[in-house]
Amino acid sequence: MIGLDFVDRVAELSALAEEAERASCGDPRIVQLSGPAGIGKSALAGAFLAGRPELTRVHVAGAEDETGMHLGVADALLRLLAARAGHGEDHTGAAIDNPLARGGDLIEYLALAQRRGTVAVIVDQLDWVDPASVAALAFAFRRLNGERILIILIGREEMPPDTCRRPASRRGEADRLGVAAAHGLHRGRALPARAYRW
Repeated sequence: MIGLDFVDRVAELSALAEEAERASCGDPRIVQLSGPAGIGKSALAGAFLAGRPELTRVHVAGAEDETGMHLGVADALLRLLAARAGHGEDHTGAAIDNPLARGGDLIEYLALAQRRGTVAVIVDQLDWVDPASVAALAFAFRRLNGERILIILIGREEMPPDTCRRPASRRGEADRLGVAAAHGLHRGRALPARAYRW
């Protein structure tokens, strides 16, 4: 059921539902929600997820005062994924300073987490995610293949282009009234990300 606050967002909610269905079939998806602060990107994602209790949610967010914390968001995501996989919240893998190595850990735990069902990974406040975490997330997300993973990136700006080159994703535009004009962009082997900008 769609709340009254989201009547103008039916197209976006439908697109999110379509991406979740594809992810549930082993076609990992990336969705970007981007636009000005306060426009309702996080609320839209929350409304969508509230109607999809079958999705296991793993939520991390950047913070303005933590942009200098090397691998802060990537480590937080790894801890949550490890807990979902039954390895305990305290597990963060080996002490690593290398974003690509941390990305490798994320791949392992994303694969473990999705064994119990489709996982929705929400990365909110993307603009405040530390650079090392962006590199680790990009490394991991590009290498997903066959996992039941839906990734929702939320921020004022889009993730760097290399982040969404793999797995399947789409880019599109949505105007402030919520009319989505999503269309595919393909680059090499990578399928494009579905993105909505307000």
